Amino acid sequence: MKTTPWYIAALLFIVLGFGRVFSAPVFPLKISEDRRCLTDQKNIPFLINGDSPWSLLVRLTKSQAQQYLEDRRQKGFNAVIVNLIEHKFSNPAPKNIYGVEPFLDPGDYSKPNEAYFLHADSVIKMAAERGILVVLAPSYLGYQCKDEGWCQEMMANGGEKLRAYGRYVGNRYKNQANIIWLEACDADAAEYSVSDLVDAVVYGIKDADTVKPKLHTAHCTRGASALDCYDQPWLDLNSTYAGCEHALSQCRKDYERWMERKMPFIFLEGAYENEKADAVCVRSQAYGSILSGAAGHFFGNCPIWHFGSNPTWCNSANWQINLNSVGSRNMGPVAALFNSREWTKLAPDLEGSVVVSGDSGMAVARTSDSSTVIAYMPSDRKVTVNMEKMAGENTKAWWFNPVTGTADPIGTFPNAKTQAFAPTGKGDWVLVLDNAAVPFPAPGKRPYSPGKKK
Repeated sequence: MKTTPWYIAALLFIVLGFGRVFSAPVFPLKISEDRRCLTDQKNIPFLINGDSPWSLLVRLTKSQAQQYLEDRRQKGFNAVIVNLIEHKFSNPAPKNIYGVEPFLDPGDYSKPNEAYFLHADSVIKMAAERGILVVLAPSYLGYQCKDEGWCQEMMANGGEKLRAYGRYVGNRYKNQANIIWLEACDADAAEYSVSDLVDAVVYGIKDADTVKPKLHTAHCTRGASALDCYDQPWLDLNSTYAGCEHALSQCRKDYERWMERKMPFIFLEGAYENEKADAVCVRSQAYGSILSGAAGHFFGNCPIWHFGSNPTWCNSANWQINLNSVGSRNMGPVAALFNSREWTKLAPDLEGSVVVSGDSGMAVARTSDSSTVIAYMPSDRKVTVNMEKMAGENTKAWWFNPVTGTADPIGTFPNAKTQAFAPTGKGDWVLVLDNAAVPFPAPGKRPYSPGKKK
């Protein structure tokens, strides 16, 4: 009998053993009563475990889009970032795969092309059928207000046309519930004196999107969060944009802002696999952001974000092959782990009072009732934990493997003094500590429900 490769076993585990985590939410999402996270209309917490296929609506045929979305659903992704209109990263831009432009006259926002938006409609609905949230950018500004986005055309059109365009898309998608609006994108509008134009699109959407209005977030420049650039009355959801080396510190900054403002935040964009990040980097962004208080995160892969529109940017131009990249396979266990614990109660250990040695570069969080501690280490090392920070008399400890999504018990320890822990293998690991009196399942095994047996 042949041995099943670990990555196939891990995928089967995610799809078959943990499928209930990804049951269809009731959109649209809203902010939870405690303003800690996002929930669906039944108040069920929605932990964003997202991918970043920015060019999905222009680079893929309907059948290819279905292939992509189904693959992502099976791997445990529940959200995607998408450009509604693509300025540069289609072929030829800005036409979609069927050769249809978004505007009847190039760049004229007052003349949207119905045929173009019909295709966009169909793909967004495909996502809804799979319980996938679409974080939708109606008009991507673009890096430095240059040719990557629509900044120059927005300036040429002016606020009146842009507000009318906002009303057009707002009315078009007012009943399409699986959307969060993503404003601006990759630029600080104030730096280029176009803040009023971003506002015009937003308020146009708001004019029309009055049926359970959808949330709005924004995307600034790398190293800045939405609140740094778009601290406006329309901003509902903060976002963090940082690479691996600064993701942890910036997320902690946004958590501190949450403590003051109670505006939840998501890790919107980090370094991309096959571009500037290896597998440990993308895993550290995922675990580090959620353990720092984020309501979810987005993974990214090159060439999937632009579906091979420029083959020189990535190690591979074949997006189909990259559907099964290491990073892609590693994101399912992220959702599986956090959904097996009360993740909405986690708060980052900003003072370093739980892991008291060996914690350099680690992300550590503890639930408000001290029943669970989750600590991500980007490299194997010995750590010392202050066990007096745990609730109950004893703690059950686990090593969770972020590559395979499997958990191994370490043992049960008294909640007195300190305890040393060291993983048995190389690489990054997640240490999970639980109050032994609480019937938690093995980390990542199944969703946690209070009162349910182990």
